[in-house]
Amino acid sequence: MRKVLILGSGGLSIGQAGEFDYSGSQAIKALKEEKIYTILINPNIATIQTSKGLADKVYFLPVTPDFVRKVIKHEKPDGIYCTFGGQTALNVGVKLKSEFEGLGVQVLGTPIETIEITEDRELFAQHMLQIGEKCATSKSATNMEDALQAGKEIGFPLIVRAAFALGGLGSGFAENEKQLKEICTKAFAMSPQVLVEKSMKGWKEIEYEVVRDAYDNCITVCNMEV
Repeated sequence: MRKVLILGSGGLSIGQAGEFDYSGSQAIKALKEEKIYTILINPNIATIQTSKGLADKVYFLPVTPDFVRKVIKHEKPDGIYCTFGGQTALNVGVKLKSEFEGLGVQVLGTPIETIEITEDRELFAQHMLQIGEKCATSKSATNMEDALQAGKEIGFPLIVRAAFALGGLGSGFAENEKQLKEICTKAFAMSPQVLVEKSMKGWKEIEYEVVRDAYDNCITVCNMEV
């Protein structure tokens, strides 16, 4: 591995905030320690990872499939990281999944298939069931008719989650069919799929963020209680 392309954090906003600038910066540092030439695509000049002296080359371009494809063809990197740029970079990785092999670039880190499982609400629910993890009753929908039918079958109150969306955009709680229709109208405007799920509002939520490496070493970064 001599040359690696990193999809950067882009705009710092909800769901794609400073943690991605930090993780991308650390990735660049780690690659340079291994004497690997680093190329970064990031349109935001205000990020740390675009600072002079960090990446060997920076493209101040939008993180989109078209621009990423052009940079790959021009630079011919050996590998690409799609997991250090938040939702935008993840979506680009999914959209270019079928092209990476033909472009001669290897996806490093989390495989695109795994990203798809975590981003596709229905696939994620199916995999949770396969490993015996309990999930709230849910149904995926790709149109308004199916979403309303799912709402009737599951029963209110509901939470609607848009798939492949930045920072939970298009998601919300519905207490009745009118609210469900309003939320789904917004969700389908920015996502091809929604998950209609039984609302767990009022339950105590405890979340742990854990980093694990290939040798199964685990570090709990933080936890949150809601």
